[in-house]
Amino acid sequence: MQFNVLKHLDGNPFANTRFMAYVELGSNQLEDLPVGFLRSSPTLEVLSLYNNRLTNISSDILMGLTALKILYLFQNHITEIPPLTFYHTSLTILAMFNNEISTIHKDALKTPKRTLDTVYMYYNDVTKIEDNALDWLANNSKVYLSASHLIELPHYPAHVKVFSVGDYAHFTPCKQENDRSC
Repeated sequence: MQFNVLKHLDGNPFANTRFMAYVELGSNQLEDLPVGFLRSSPTLEVLSLYNNRLTNISSDILMGLTALKILYLFQNHITEIPPLTFYHTSLTILAMFNNEISTIHKDALKTPKRTLDTVYMYYNDVTKIEDNALDWLANNSKVYLSASHLIELPHYPAHVKVFSVGDYAHFTPCKQENDRSC
């Protein structure tokens, strides 16, 4: 169902589909998703919602998707990842680049078994990564981030590798509170 002009989904359009592993809703005009629209899809492993007009994502939308491993949410207008959004999933890959996210909350990337190992967050307006926000990631995980809007460098846990995508030229860490070079 990709490359259409879908604006809304009513109820649970996949209610009569059994053993669904992949849902492709990318490149539509979806502005919001109904709560539990995939609730009857416990076998779903990949959900593709890229290039839509989504402004939010919540744990209510992902409720019941315990097998979900890959989530594509890039090129939307999402401004926030609320705490525990992905807690009811088994995410390993999260692609949320090119959105409007400004803060990564400390429990935003938490999954029950620390399965999330690759996060694409570049080309957002991230100004703050809360303390311990990356602690919930799997061992040897990778985070791809644009750091040009960060106000301060966060603590990165040893088990996480952070890769800069884009330009660091605009980021100048302040050494002292009154440092005018910032």
